Amino acid sequence: MGTISFSGSIKINISGSHLNTLDLGITTNSVGDALEQAFANGEGAGEANKFFHDRVDIGASGTKVIYLNGTSQETDGLGQALAITKLKALIIKNNATLDKLTLGNASNPVPLFSSGATHTFDIYSGGIFLATWPTAARLPCVADSSDEIKLEHEGVSSVTVTADIYAFGV
Repeated sequence: MGTISFSGSIKINISGSHLNTLDLGITTNSVGDALEQAFANGEGAGEANKFFHDRVDIGASGTKVIYLNGTSQETDGLGQALAITKLKALIIKNNATLDKLTLGNASNPVPLFSSGATHTFDIYSGGIFLATWPTAARLPCVADSSDEIKLEHEGVSSVTVTADIYAFGV
């Protein structure tokens, strides 16, 4: 069997401009920046060696739980059982045009917001949740203890919500 290695990055381009038309001139204020969180292959700071991505459909008032470690319910892009023990980055895109998704409130949650299962974050239609923890020891994912990412459809409409999920880890 060959060697499996990983490299990845998350890039965000930021741009904004204000234009103020005055009687005798125009004032502008512009900004542009590119942010990047790169991950080399490994298990230390700034490193990852596991990658999960999936597109999920969640029916009205339904839920989807992603198990990052300890079950065979999720597989990575190579078809191997997902076993992330430390979460390094999480990106969730709500592709809905109307309904929000609620992230959190799992039975055995990854500690995204601090300790406790009831903390949540709403991802509104078209919105993106993005967080990184690039240090060597961040966000432990312990099987059957702290390895669940839960998404819940608010159920305002009967439309199925589609979400894209990406997780980097070790």
